[in-house]
Amino acid sequence: MIGLSSMVFDILGNRIFDKPLYKSTLSNEKGERRVSRTATLDGGAVLYDTGYAVGDKIIDVTERDATSVAVAWAKYIVGTYNTVLVCVKDGAYIGAPHEYYVDSKGVLHITILVTEEA
Repeated sequence: MIGLSSMVFDILGNRIFDKPLYKSTLSNEKGERRVSRTATLDGGAVLYDTGYAVGDKIIDVTERDATSVAVAWAKYIVGTYNTVLVCVKDGAYIGAPHEYYVDSKGVLHITILVTEEA
């Protein structure tokens, strides 16, 4: 189950997604460190590691068999708000609703670019 809502009061600004794709919920449980690697002339490499940041997280909110109402809601949220609150299994996050689309299998996807933990 995934909850998504606007940061300000909006009677239409929240939704619970109770039919997310299992594969999508697994991909939301991912994290990366900010690391870059540069090759050196001696054949080795130098790593520049600036640590882990929750701001690198991307959350994919999905709903199987999306209705036209759900798609219209996604369009409204992405088009109206620059920040939203998203609650997933591992926590609550604030982020930007980056995009929405419906794939060929009828699954609604909303991509949230996380900026911070809530």
